[in-house]
Amino acid sequence: MPRRCMKPKKDYRLQRSLDHQKYNNLRRHQARMERMEEAQKEKEELEAAKKNLAKKVEEVKQKLSESAEATPKVKEVKAALDNLQITSGELKNHAKKVHEAKERLQAAEKSGSSEVQQLKET
Repeated sequence: MPRRCMKPKKDYRLQRSLDHQKYNNLRRHQARMERMEEAQKEKEELEAAKKNLAKKVEEVKQKLSESAEATPKVKEVKAALDNLQITSGELKNHAKKVHEAKERLQAAEKSGSSEVQQLKET
């Protein structure tokens, strides 16, 4: 018998089917890997956004605590300003009284009466 008869015949249809299966499996595997990579990137982005958000929340909390601490100080400063305004008003009234007293003193000196001694004592 010739040798070529002893060789098993290749089944090209079977080989082509196996090749297609291999190709499809490879394509599925690549698509799965791409999806996993995309999911990993999204996860990293979400974690980064979460960290940024946490930082911003901490900053806002710090600002709120600072403003809460500053609020009593602001009230104290406003009260001090009100006191100063009252004090300045009192000073103006006192200055008017002093000015009036000086005018009376000068008028009394001009007239030369005994009221001069009394006004100088006050």
